Amino acid sequence: MFTRMAEKSGLLDFIAPRRKKEEEEAQINADKELARRLQLEEEAKERSRRQKEREERSQMEREIEAEKKGMFVKKQKVLYYHKSNDKKYYAVIVGVHFDDGPDRPYYTIKYQRPDAIVDENGVEHVKGNIEIEKQTTPDRLIRIEREGIGQEISPDGNISASAN
Repeated sequence: MFTRMAEKSGLLDFIAPRRKKEEEEAQINADKELARRLQLEEEAKERSRRQKEREERSQMEREIEAEKKGMFVKKQKVLYYHKSNDKKYYAVIVGVHFDDGPDRPYYTIKYQRPDAIVDENGVEHVKGNIEIEKQTTPDRLIRIEREGIGQEISPDGNISASAN
């Protein structure tokens, strides 16, 4: 009962000020630590964003230089024309090869196509995607134009949300 009266009157701060001060200091230190961690997190995100921007700019520059030579570069996003089913698939170039000479490159690409199964009634059912890696020639690849960093223009002129 004496403690409550002393607390209400403020007398407790004079009698036992150390405990309250230690608690306040602990809270201040916890707040500072949280602020430091948040700042480090933000700095890491900013470094990551700048690195990604540099990589995209570098990729664009390599693609522009390759286009001048009528070629493609590694990591370039393209459309792959599949002759047997007359369809186009988004693909990424994962390798550039000059075995046939510097003027006749061929490319290793990766793309995904639907994994379709035809049942006994002739109805096609898609049960997912299959990732395919294959080698191809430049005549089967269609360049995807970029409009700024991170945006691609598809062959029909639509701008996609991201080039990732």
